[in-house]
Amino acid sequence: MITSFFGNILPFFAGPKKMSAKDLNNQQYAEIFNRVSNIAIARFKWSGLPRTCRPEVLEETLYFYGSALFFEDPDLGFLHTPCSLPGPFNVYNESIIRYARAFEYDKEYNITNSVVIKANHTMFPDYLTTWAYTPKIANCMRAIDVHTETLKRPFIITCPDKTVSSARKMIEQISDNQVCVMGEKLGENGEIKVIPLATVSNLQDMWANVKNYFNQVYSALGVKNSYTEKRERMITSEAEGEGNAIRHSLESELAERKLACERINSMFGLNVSVEANEIETFMDELMEAEAARVSGIIGGESKDVPESSENG
Repeated sequence: MITSFFGNILPFFAGPKKMSAKDLNNQQYAEIFNRVSNIAIARFKWSGLPRTCRPEVLEETLYFYGSALFFEDPDLGFLHTPCSLPGPFNVYNESIIRYARAFEYDKEYNITNSVVIKANHTMFPDYLTTWAYTPKIANCMRAIDVHTETLKRPFIITCPDKTVSSARKMIEQISDNQVCVMGEKLGENGEIKVIPLATVSNLQDMWANVKNYFNQVYSALGVKNSYTEKRERMITSEAEGEGNAIRHSLESELAERKLACERINSMFGLNVSVEANEIETFMDELMEAEAARVSGIIGGESKDVPESSENG
């Protein structure tokens, strides 16, 4: 059985019995940031790169730095690394001097023997987009946790300060499915009072807010995410409008990668190419939407379901 991964001990159990709210917040933040980052890094598929290059590392560099430098090292062969572009600049604002920087690697190249690969037109590191939305999503999901606990125990317990710890222990025992046995002192003289709270569930609206934030960050990264909404609730104009924004975001990044491929192939005589590594609409959902549309036609009912792209 594997016991570690990259030096980190794998969790073979559910984790600590109790975690502080701060630890749970940090855990949720890390999970969301890495979930979205892994999706963003997998958006493009490279072909024809030399064996000394690693496409996943190249995408990581573009994601976290906004640009990368491709060059041929006389000793190590073709490489790609993060870079700095200090200038001077030509008329197209391209740095003539480029510094390739990596762990124990720092060399100077120039516009005649290296190619700058941009993540997008403005060389904006996409991880900053993920970083901007992660605390919002994490906060919403932690709010759902709190609201869920409130629905489980829709009340507040009041008691004198001297018995707070005893009352808290009592609640924890109940939460852990233990038989609760407390001394008489805790409840003497009617010291404990239970204040009921509203039991209205807002989970549906709260989850809708989480999905909206995820949709926003995925759209900004050019990742299709319309499958998170019920297709029968989306009219054609809404679906096309959302798709156009996503496509433009993706095209901005794909165009810069393709331009870099052209320059790399021209400069070094290689045959490097790149394409969007898209996963189209889930087939099961497409079949369900089509079945709903067809059944509506047969039954003489009007279904607000957009037709598949094959039918225009």
